[in-house]
Amino acid sequence: ITDILFTALRSALNGEAVDVDLVKNLSLAEWSELVRLTQQHNVIPLVCDGLAGLRKELPANVFAKIAGLTLVTEDKYETRVGVIKELANLFASHNIPLMVLKGYGVSLYYPQPNHRTFSDVDTYNFGKLEEADKVLGEQLGVEIDVDVHHHTTCVYKGVLVENHYDFVNTSAHNSNARFEKILKAEAAKDTRSHKIGEEEILLPSPMFNALFLMRHMAGHY
Repeated sequence: ITDILFTALRSALNGEAVDVDLVKNLSLAEWSELVRLTQQHNVIPLVCDGLAGLRKELPANVFAKIAGLTLVTEDKYETRVGVIKELANLFASHNIPLMVLKGYGVSLYYPQPNHRTFSDVDTYNFGKLEEADKVLGEQLGVEIDVDVHHHTTCVYKGVLVENHYDFVNTSAHNSNARFEKILKAEAAKDTRSHKIGEEEILLPSPMFNALFLMRHMAGHY
């Protein structure tokens, strides 16, 4: 089953063909296990893309489930992008820079960005966090939670927004404090502009992402 999962992912990401013989004799229980794995790893839309050419081989109930979950993912993606656009417009009107971290920017590297899920919106305001949080509270009526290390949080339209003053938790390890200086220097010297509709945001450089995302994952795993 894991071979099918990885083959489907490769197909979705780089167009590798999926051999029909790989799936044509799967039992319903094996299909159910494949769906369970894709849900566990949050890659349902990618597997749906990867198996698109084998539609006739999928049991009707399996196809209905992965297609339905893919539509749910697309809806959630659009909701989060809508929140980013509103934040961009709001901050721009107050001359507050906005860089969007992690999920949204990473999704743009995928063939179909709205099939790369992300759960929350991570932002950075280049030293204007307090001003940004004040604007969020006053203009959007959200409650700002400051009792979180390295970022504040709020919930807007059901989406968690994490507004960073640091990129990593500098109190967790001595090395994090040193690493934070590297990340802030990289963020200050190299960003790229990106438009979402009529709104403009900043995205981190590839070097920043390489450093930050690996460190972020190490903190989790």
